[in-house]
Amino acid sequence: MDLKVVTIDFWGTLYQHKGTPEYRKSVRTELLTKFLKLINYADDLNIAQTFYEVTNNYVDSRWKSGICPSREDIIDRLYEHYENKVPKELLNKLLEEIYRMYTEELHPNLAVKGEETLKWLSSQASLYLISDTFTLIGKVLDRILANDGLIGYFNGRYYSDEIGAKKAESDVMTRIELIEEVAPNQIVHVGDLLETDGALAKREGTHCIIIGRRGATEQEILPNSSNSPVLVFCENFSNVRKAFNEIVNT
Repeated sequence: MDLKVVTIDFWGTLYQHKGTPEYRKSVRTELLTKFLKLINYADDLNIAQTFYEVTNNYVDSRWKSGICPSREDIIDRLYEHYENKVPKELLNKLLEEIYRMYTEELHPNLAVKGEETLKWLSSQASLYLISDTFTLIGKVLDRILANDGLIGYFNGRYYSDEIGAKKAESDVMTRIELIEEVAPNQIVHVGDLLETDGALAKREGTHCIIIGRRGATEQEILPNSSNSPVLVFCENFSNVRKAFNEIVNT
């Protein structure tokens, strides 16, 4: 098969969160407490302990209802949650502090052989990043990629908060097809979830590589013809190169 484009997911594919959820919460609480102390703000409402969770729960609920939450929506919800007692200017600064810590102290872990694999893939096809974003928005993911020197490998990056739709419901693949002048069967999407990454590929008619072990009820889908979409599984991102070659040679 003639593959011209590779689209890649961010979370669970190229990057993994640092540590356990409990670890990340402890770091967030410690850093937000330090931030509030530096500006001499008395944390009577226990903001340091709850800020991220309140934000994340609200953002998640909005996306589940099919709505992309704006920055203003998020700040308004936080303002309401904290009984209209915390200035919106401070809430904005706290949100920026969350963004900062995920590019520094909580910088996620790049997949094993992540850059090596990206470099090889970029020699074979045009690369694009497609990622659903929630509390950690696209500009945060861009900072992470830039910090690791990876942003230059991608011809384009599409984030749900910027395009206003989740990847499986967006027109991202159509945009890429027009930009690259390719057909769906010349694209392979790499991700970690069948319900989102697999759904995107199935809807658009592209090939798909899923990171992770194949479930007991899940099977690799072999093509009926050279133009049929292929779904394959591989255990980690460093094995994508092998999976890519398998699709090319199908």
